Amino acid sequence: MPWRQKKLIDQATVLFLATLVVLLVVPAYLKGHPQETLVHRLLDLLMVFVTLLFLQRVGTHRWVVGAGGVVFLLHVVDLFVEGPPWLRSVSEVGMVLLFFLAIARMFQVLVLGKKVDVEMVLSTISGYLCLGFVFAIFFIVLDRHIPGSFRGPDGLASRQDLFYFSFVTLSTLGYGDVVPVRPEARSLAVLTAVIGQMYIALVMAMVVGKFIAGYKEEDSAS
Repeated sequence: MPWRQKKLIDQATVLFLATLVVLLVVPAYLKGHPQETLVHRLLDLLMVFVTLLFLQRVGTHRWVVGAGGVVFLLHVVDLFVEGPPWLRSVSEVGMVLLFFLAIARMFQVLVLGKKVDVEMVLSTISGYLCLGFVFAIFFIVLDRHIPGSFRGPDGLASRQDLFYFSFVTLSTLGYGDVVPVRPEARSLAVLTAVIGQMYIALVMAMVVGKFIAGYKEEDSAS
């Protein structure tokens, strides 16, 4: 891969990871803020834009970029117009699909890469965070359509509670301050925990294998 193209991919991966971290940390300080809902929607819009930029930079098909543009427009409409509830659900499902495409691209970097480099490390971290965001959106949509699916520290679980619950469940920490109540929520929580552990086991095995193979190649070359 040419140096310039490699650099562009690295930059896109760094920007994508940085945005994921921002969206993971910033909402924790918004609870009780009068514009909390507006800021959350602006952050969602930012996430869609950065994900779309990442997919475009790494050479995704044009139809994917076009579909991502539609998702972006849906988020813009939801931001400025109080549309029907299904509009927000459709835009969130579209965001999930973009995340899955980003995860697929990052997993491709892991599979096709011959040695462990910066892009591979950043891709594996971003892929894990993407999984947390994907399941957080699933939890939010489920709780919106089946109210009371989760119980938070103050009663009903808030959006931020469900984001927190997603990552806690993905890593199988299980603090117990946010609890799935309904069967649908429990099933989704189990699926989250299983996929989280499978991702870590699979990625770690592949990264360690490539690291050892690269080390042996360098040792034999010398």
